[in-house]
Amino acid sequence: MEFSKSSFFDDLEDDTKAQNWTFNNSNVGGELRVGNKRSRESTAINESENTFWELGLSKPLIRACEEMGFTCPTKIQEQSIPEVLKGKDVILCAQTGSGKTAAFGLPILSKLLSSRVRFTTKVLVLSPTRELSQQTHSMIKSFAKFTKLNCQVVMGGASSTKEANLLQEMPEIVIGTPGKILDHINNTKELICENIEFLVLDEADRLLDMGFIKEINEIIDKLPSTRQTILASATMNDSVKGLSKLALKSAVKIGKSGVPDTLDQKIVRIKDEMNREAVVLYLLNHETPKDVIVFVKTKKECHRLHLILQVLGKKSGELHGNLTQLQRLSAVNDFQNGDIDILITTDLAARGLDLPVKAVINMNIPREIQRLLHRIGRTARAGLSGISISLCTPNERSQLRKAVKQSIPSITLNQELLEKAHDEISKANSEAKQMLHEEEMKKIELKRENEVNKEKKGKKPIKFRESSKEIAKTEEKSELANKIKRHKLMASLKKRISDENNS
Repeated sequence: MEFSKSSFFDDLEDDTKAQNWTFNNSNVGGELRVGNKRSRESTAINESENTFWELGLSKPLIRACEEMGFTCPTKIQEQSIPEVLKGKDVILCAQTGSGKTAAFGLPILSKLLSSRVRFTTKVLVLSPTRELSQQTHSMIKSFAKFTKLNCQVVMGGASSTKEANLLQEMPEIVIGTPGKILDHINNTKELICENIEFLVLDEADRLLDMGFIKEINEIIDKLPSTRQTILASATMNDSVKGLSKLALKSAVKIGKSGVPDTLDQKIVRIKDEMNREAVVLYLLNHETPKDVIVFVKTKKECHRLHLILQVLGKKSGELHGNLTQLQRLSAVNDFQNGDIDILITTDLAARGLDLPVKAVINMNIPREIQRLLHRIGRTARAGLSGISISLCTPNERSQLRKAVKQSIPSITLNQELLEKAHDEISKANSEAKQMLHEEEMKKIELKRENEVNKEKKGKKPIKFRESSKEIAKTEEKSELANKIKRHKLMASLKKRISDENNS
């Protein structure tokens, strides 16, 4: 059974003309530009003196690691791989970019290869977001390149019917968001849990922050008690500790959380009434390199700033919850490939995604200190240098000090250049408002056309934008109708055959 992409992502590629959705592993240093694209630069990242050979991994995995440019494990990989191979439950707590995915992925794959029982689902990996699920799937696929292990990803926004068909192949590894995994366990019935040997809770603190505790508990209840569990988290708060007590047995704790030493943190002191967008433009023009993520509070702010920067000629993209799955993946891919230099995002991109980020700008300080740590953790990954700049009012400065527990230098802005940035923002804002108005009018017009077309066909008009749950429900009804139709057809054929035999 060859390791291949799901048809869902093949469909996405057809729609966008993209050749692949790949996410580079954070173990391989920095970024170099080749033309307009990026390529990895090899960098020492606190590697071990040991090799992957000495850790006892299977030969096909070592071959894949060598092809990906990995010769020596990172410290957390050196510590965790032997423990996972021994069958122990493990808590991985480490700075972002330290290679946690390989730390649990490689030993699990190695144990699967040594198992005699094949073609049954043995590994569940729970991820908090669709993007992280796809990234983990891509990385595991790369590690398993020279094996016949099958891995599939399931997540919101994808067709439940297509996913169910792929799960019928009994992939050894299933990666996905808790809600969608539970859906396939309870509803499609295609995800069989009785042979699960490994459960991975990836980005556990984010899973809990997003309110998945109920789904996680339900999934755990359906798994064999003999399973091996790995919990990976950038922070260890009380909730994560509680989850570890619930899901793990006599776990080995490896690593520690914190802000990377290679991160250069700075603040910009602002007054409450100061135009934050003008300050962001100033920083983009004068204080940061290319490849910047700008974090904002809301989805509306994200879209608005994206439009403003586009009006000003910046190569920017946006990433937030109002986008379709295709649009979100496209934005990540564009940033990864260097087609855009600036990614405007909400906290959606604050966790897990391994993107080539040289600088992070926080347009505001989030109330939750952990969210801030994860935001600034997008840069200075894997031992590389990076810069984080946060816009701070007096109240926000005190929040920041609590979060990082150290003094942070401030940037003095050139007032003349700041005024120029303010003028540019004001002019661009007028055009952005017009663009927003036109977008709203198009939505209203499209909604009306949709309702008129449905009424003409004598059907009840559907909502302008269905949720993933509504789409899944519609697909399930259609599938049930097809089953009933096939059943009636078979009954009719049997009756005809019986009548012919009796006559």
